[in-house]
Amino acid sequence: MRRSTLFACALAVGGTAALAGCGAGSVSRPGQAGPHKPGDPKTSVVLTLVGSSRPEAACGSHKPFALGRVGLPLPVRGQVKPDPASSWRVKLKLKRCDGSTWRLVGEQHVDVEKGGHFQGTLLLRRPGAYTVRAYFYYPDGRRVRSDKAYTTIES
Repeated sequence: MRRSTLFACALAVGGTAALAGCGAGSVSRPGQAGPHKPGDPKTSVVLTLVGSSRPEAACGSHKPFALGRVGLPLPVRGQVKPDPASSWRVKLKLKRCDGSTWRLVGEQHVDVEKGGHFQGTLLLRRPGAYTVRAYFYYPDGRRVRSDKAYTTIES
């Protein structure tokens, strides 16, 4: 399985053993209501950050945050269900807490392998609180997104 590394402006991460923030998201089409076409199987994207976690609050979000350190890699894993019929990619979007707002600091495309699995690495170079979310796009513009996963990076 091919891995991708996401570098964000000036940030860094690392983990040890649990997971923080994972889940299945929703399907939408920009500017249109409704999750998916009639007859389509329900599609979900699950995203996991690997690392020990602790409850924290940042930008109004009170969640378990995966713990990391500046300059150390934080593995990101996920799966698209059902398995896409052909080769696909997901987009990982990384946001940093800036005061009281989550601001986009980076994004990376990651290949979805056989079985719907994908993996990558976050390498953050600045301490702070971050969210990462995976987006899976259909050719017709519909998208499925994972729930947000949260991480806090310490120096």
